[in-house]
Amino acid sequence: MTHAITWFEIPTTQLDRAQAFYETVLGKAMRRENMGSSEGAVFAYDPATDGVGGALMMGPT
Repeated sequence: MTHAITWFEIPTTQLDRAQAFYETVLGKAMRRENMGSSEGAVFAYDPATDGVGGALMMGPT
């Protein structure tokens, strides 16, 4: 295993604002997804080069 962390989730109560912030800082678009009872925005990544993925998750912080 190359990376000890393979997935992370960042909680937010302001998904639109958090998504805009991370897209600006990272220079990458995020994909919105409905994840069961929660809405989230997934960080775009390529497992072959980036190796770590994650998402912003709507919910208590």
